[in-house]
Amino acid sequence: MANADAEKEKWRQEAASAAAERAESEDPVRRIHDLRSDIGKQLTDLAGKFESETEEYTRLKQAVEDKQTELQRIYEVETAASDLRALIEANRKCKEDFEREMAVQRQKFEAEMETNKAVSGAGELYASWGASERRTAANDTGS
Repeated sequence: MANADAEKEKWRQEAASAAAERAESEDPVRRIHDLRSDIGKQLTDLAGKFESETEEYTRLKQAVEDKQTELQRIYEVETAASDLRALIEANRKCKEDFEREMAVQRQKFEAEMETNKAVSGAGELYASWGASERRTAANDTGS
């Protein structure tokens, strides 16, 4: 077992040594440059995503405003249509009342005309009877 532990320790030291050698072999300035480059790329990607999301937000905001304007117009049309329906209904009722009153007035007028016709006809009959009687009386006295 001591031999196995020694082997593990040796292997661990070799792995650490290889990692250290790799780190030493890479130039720290180059690593910083690579890191800066990677950060720049990520920031550029994030800026692009932010810009596209901002454009999407602006587009959606405009669409919402357009829909609100359209809904306001629809509401105004519905209100005007409702007012127009009320006016039409009021006009219909006034027309019915007027037609009913005109029918009553027409009946009264026709009844009055019939009465006047009957009275006028009787008056004409009396007037014509009276004229013939007056002629006869005038003839009688004149002869």
